[in-house]
Amino acid sequence: MTVEDGHPPRRCHKRRVPLQIFTMRPSADRRLGVPCWVRASLAVLEAARVTGIKRVVVSSSSVLNHYLEGGEDGGDFGKEEAFPRPTTFYAATKQAVENLGLNYAKWCGIEFAGLRYGAVFGPWSGSGGGGPSNVIREAVRNALAGREAVLPPGAMEWVYSKDAARGTVMALDAKDLGPSVFNITMGSLTTPNEMASALQAAVADAKVKFDKPAGIGAGLSNRDSRADLTRSKRYLGYEPQFRLQDALNDLADWMRRYLA
Repeated sequence: MTVEDGHPPRRCHKRRVPLQIFTMRPSADRRLGVPCWVRASLAVLEAARVTGIKRVVVSSSSVLNHYLEGGEDGGDFGKEEAFPRPTTFYAATKQAVENLGLNYAKWCGIEFAGLRYGAVFGPWSGSGGGGPSNVIREAVRNALAGREAVLPPGAMEWVYSKDAARGTVMALDAKDLGPSVFNITMGSLTTPNEMASALQAAVADAKVKFDKPAGIGAGLSNRDSRADLTRSKRYLGYEPQFRLQDALNDLADWMRRYLA
């Protein structure tokens, strides 16, 4: 079910779908993206409360493991800098969505899970995808066509689309959601040289350069720590099946088959 621009869902099959996942489609006008993402999530959570849908799983992001500043007061509730705060608009919306979901879980009895996906790349139907996702898709496409592949110049934490989908289903099916927020990534940082080597192994003779593609913002900034998957494994049973080389091999094979 899709929510557009914060409008409540038109249909909720309460009796037939005890567990339901929703996706939020941001406005085509990027200037409206921040209020849209938060309003859409709120509309979904409120629709779940009203109709009695048992569980809501939302797409958060591993940006909340990286784009934070503050917290110098070390968790002291009486001080202004008790906790770190997001440093980008995108990260701020993800924090807001997680907080809304956790409060709906506490006060309204909804089972809530927020999944902090790494930068997702890989096959999926339709268009779309964030900046990092499109960079890798175009890099593999160009490599297969014999053109130069442009890769991000900084370390990134990725997740393959098939693992992201599997982690989502696991969150829908889990008996106990425990802490409710989970990292869904490859569990490791990938350096530019590691990405280049993996791409050249997946596509023989691939020509690679490192650059920050035009129009890509903070999503490709360098990162220095990986997400901890301990809770994802304990509560969801999630472990990545596609490490970097396996993921690029699979994506290259998929593109050869369907995009030739």
